[in-house]
Amino acid sequence: MSTPAERSVWPGGRAYEPYVGRWSRPVAREFVDWLAVSPAARWLDLGCGTGALTETILHRANPAQVDGIDPSEGYLALAREQVRDARIRFNVGDARRLPVESATCDAVVSALVLNFIPDLPAGMAEMARAVRPGGRLHSAHRPRVGRSRDALGASDAPCLSKPTLRWRTMGEG
Repeated sequence: MSTPAERSVWPGGRAYEPYVGRWSRPVAREFVDWLAVSPAARWLDLGCGTGALTETILHRANPAQVDGIDPSEGYLALAREQVRDARIRFNVGDARRLPVESATCDAVVSALVLNFIPDLPAGMAEMARAVRPGGRLHSAHRPRVGRSRDALGASDAPCLSKPTLRWRTMGEG
């Protein structure tokens, strides 16, 4: 059961789409192209919501499999309706306790999600646990830059035995 602070302000995917969905798709296209993950990879899309990033991975990265995880069954219902492909699996899950085996994903990604994880260190630890040695962990987000503007950034953690985070903006290559 979620606490009041963990409940979404949108009751389902259809309410979310006109507000945030319109941002998710352009961000997803730029993000996936920037990542340049090899084809036939296994991806984990954490906080997949209505499936914008998952669908973009499917069309632009030619994955072997994408697991979309989100705590909202309402969002996942819309994702399942919009994104239909045998390589995609949408499941309810919590970023702090991901329902995946350790070290099984080539790429673990999230887009516009980090600020919604109630315990970010636990969520990041779970993401690092899911990625295989040599895999990649990435997050696109809108960090605050000063008080006047936002910037789209990404974390890039090449996961070796001990992943490290290297923050950069997508324009940095």
